[in-house]
Amino acid sequence: MFRLPYVPKSEELVDRAFSSGAKNAKMARGRGPKIQDKILTGEIRRVEVMSAVINGELDAVVTQFPRYEDLTEFQRHLLDLKIDKDRYKKSLATVKWCSERISFLKNKTLRKLKTQKDTQQSKAFMGRCDSFVKRINPELKYLVDARKILTAFPPIRADTPTLVVAGLPNAGKSTYTVSLTGSKIKIASYPFTTVEIMVGYKKIKYTDYQIIDSPGILDRPMHERNT
Repeated sequence: MFRLPYVPKSEELVDRAFSSGAKNAKMARGRGPKIQDKILTGEIRRVEVMSAVINGELDAVVTQFPRYEDLTEFQRHLLDLKIDKDRYKKSLATVKWCSERISFLKNKTLRKLKTQKDTQQSKAFMGRCDSFVKRINPELKYLVDARKILTAFPPIRADTPTLVVAGLPNAGKSTYTVSLTGSKIKIASYPFTTVEIMVGYKKIKYTDYQIIDSPGILDRPMHERNT
């Protein structure tokens, strides 16, 4: 249902940013008459690239993970069964905070590099980046787990008329669902059970219908079913 970006570990992200920064700093120095100017040019580039790497990956998580409020009622129900919504929202907010801090530090460091020409500023920037990114490692780990849950959601379209095929086990529900919808069947697991559901689509008299092979026979009120 969701196509979400890769969520890096803090150490992995820091290593990637430092490596890219060092490589680009070396390339930016080039040739010039003054050694100090070449070093300064390289350090400016180092800061720019490190920030771009960290901001790019953190911003992808913040913008591409769904906001809890934007989920459908069905999606919120599934998510609530597996994770704490407040922790989920806090994790995304913390990642956003870190990205904003890195951007602020980048701008501050670049101003000092260009005005004071103090190349030690880039080392201070590297240390602060390492500290901020490692501080949010628990939130990144939490979002790794949330990503697994979200990407495993069954592909239910909340705005599509739905037909549910229910019945006893081995009654031929899956075969019937396939015969109705053809071969384009999507299979997904409910996040709170080991049961898989089949979802297909079929146009009937100009209307698209969603056909779901539901586990169970729907013989009990919702509050009496296992969740």
